[in-house]
Amino acid sequence: MEEIIIFKGWADEAIKLTALNEADLYILPSRREGFPNSLLEAMASKLSVIATEVGGVADLVVNGFNGLLIDPGNVDQLSEAILFMINNPEKRSSFGFNARKSVITQNSIETACKTFEEI
Repeated sequence: MEEIIIFKGWADEAIKLTALNEADLYILPSRREGFPNSLLEAMASKLSVIATEVGGVADLVVNGFNGLLIDPGNVDQLSEAILFMINNPEKRSSFGFNARKSVITQNSIETACKTFEEI
């Protein structure tokens, strides 16, 4: 696995941005999450994502539009999703484009301020 996956460990801002820019895919196979900033950062970087449908993840990822959602702990779904992304670069690119667009339109500071004003 070490031949194809790079485990970076803790990363400061510069290393994180470089890693996101070099990545082809972002995978967040959590069993529990709140509203994961790392997922927002990956999506803002135009990365296609695979994530488990836990916590606030489903508020960010629309399955089949800006990424893929899988069940927590389902290794078969995870491997199928990874293979799908590898074998469908056009779809992966489309998901990444849609991911960035989703973050900009739904999670920008302007959108948050408007939501707070409405509340």
